Amino acid sequence: MDDVIETKQNLIISTIDYVEGSFENLLSTVFAQFYEKHPQVEELFEYHSFGNKVELQQSMIDSIIHCSTIWYTEPNKVNDIIQTAIPQHVQLKIEVNYFTGLIEAFFDVVLNIIKSLEKSNQEAILTLREEFLALIGFINEQK
Repeated sequence: MDDVIETKQNLIISTIDYVEGSFENLLSTVFAQFYEKHPQVEELFEYHSFGNKVELQQSMIDSIIHCSTIWYTEPNKVNDIIQTAIPQHVQLKIEVNYFTGLIEAFFDVVLNIIKSLEKSNQEAILTLREEFLALIGFINEQK
């Protein structure tokens, strides 16, 4: 792994670790922000979760975290995950803008939590957010 990629990867991992270790309400805060911008989605979560709404929400956050921590070392794997997820969500009548909305909410909450960290951590998260959204936009245009 080259030094630049390793540095980016380490920044992302340390930042995500900080967020997970210092903020116990990550899930509820991300989804509160998400539902505030997309209130109609909460009903979709109720419908598709079969009574396990929190588990479904947690699995989605876990997936974003997983993709974040491997983005620079395994970008093809992240690409495959997202290429699979988008059509699955569309098939369930979940619009792509809801998909991106959750990612935006996640990164917005993370950025708010890490205000006290080094600027390099904040820049790494901002860059990752934009790269994820660009990838989703690109994949969506290809469909």
